[in-house]
Amino acid sequence: MKSTASKSQAMKLCYVINNAILASKGPYKHSIEQMLQSSSLRIYGLEQERVDLSQLKKDLDYWLESLQDLLDGDCPDWNSSSRFLSLQKSEQKLCELKFKYARGRKPTQSTVGRFSVRLPVEEMRRRVAQLVKGLRDFWIAASILYTERVAKSTSSMGQRKLRCNGVVEL
Repeated sequence: MKSTASKSQAMKLCYVINNAILASKGPYKHSIEQMLQSSSLRIYGLEQERVDLSQLKKDLDYWLESLQDLLDGDCPDWNSSSRFLSLQKSEQKLCELKFKYARGRKPTQSTVGRFSVRLPVEEMRRRVAQLVKGLRDFWIAASILYTERVAKSTSSMGQRKLRCNGVVEL
């Protein structure tokens, strides 16, 4: 049984993490708070969730860089079919993760739109921006819930850092 001080310390860590994530998102703070309040995610602080969230963060970083390249006009290889397939695969993976961790929802047929292998750069920008927004929103909500569960279930700071490795830096 955890002591009251340990529970208090765990909750304090949750608030610090939540506030750090929310504060770092500036104008998105209100929408993130709403997303968390209405979240139907089932997150328990398990190792597989950490692995999924860590990979999600890597995907988000990759697509943020890609979006920046597209916006800067530095996109010589964006006409390759492998880039389009990579985008489509990431969109599908995001949909699968949302269904995997959603309460009471069953996956439907693929909600990811199919597209031809050649798209204008403007359409690619739109699709990548839409993916980045989806990845960001899901990652923020899921990572906050994950760190809350870890903080509530683990009293050791060392264990918390280990279990949050790759998701958030403590």
